[in-house]
Amino acid sequence: MLETERVLLRPVEESDLIDLLELQWDRNLMKYMNFKPLTLENQKDWLKSLGKDNMAFSIFLKTENKIDLIGLATLNQINTIHQRASWGMKLKSNIQSKGVGFESSLILINFAFSNLNLMKIHGDIMYDNIANRKMCEKIGVREEGILVDHYYQNGKFRDVVLVGILKEEFYLKNNEILTKLNLI
Repeated sequence: MLETERVLLRPVEESDLIDLLELQWDRNLMKYMNFKPLTLENQKDWLKSLGKDNMAFSIFLKTENKIDLIGLATLNQINTIHQRASWGMKLKSNIQSKGVGFESSLILINFAFSNLNLMKIHGDIMYDNIANRKMCEKIGVREEGILVDHYYQNGKFRDVVLVGILKEEFYLKNNEILTKLNLI
């Protein structure tokens, strides 16, 4: 398990799938995701398909009384030769813009660099997902390019921003906050 005082990431378990399925059906999230809503059986097949090249973590928010599942964080296309992986995250709509995505991202990226010996984390973001782009900027993730009309969604083509961060850049930018969170 990976955690700070308020956020816990642990590998997805089958008991998490119903809550995670709600994320797949959340209209507010889907406008920035290139996924179709899934069924519980699809989720079970996805969980079984995870292996050494793909990791998924349930994100929990810890409060005084309970721990609530609020999202999903993934490392995909883990490539040990090129020492990189794609990073993704989904949070329930009501939890966004409260710093939890930022903190969860720090936890996950730190894990990727310190435990998996990766040198780069990258991803893609819908161009109009301004909140996500700002969070990436706060972490130190830079925009590396734009893919024009890359995804077809809801009857139109959408642009995507490619983002990435190198290990040395991540620690240079985030060393102080990682120390405060007891992650390093």
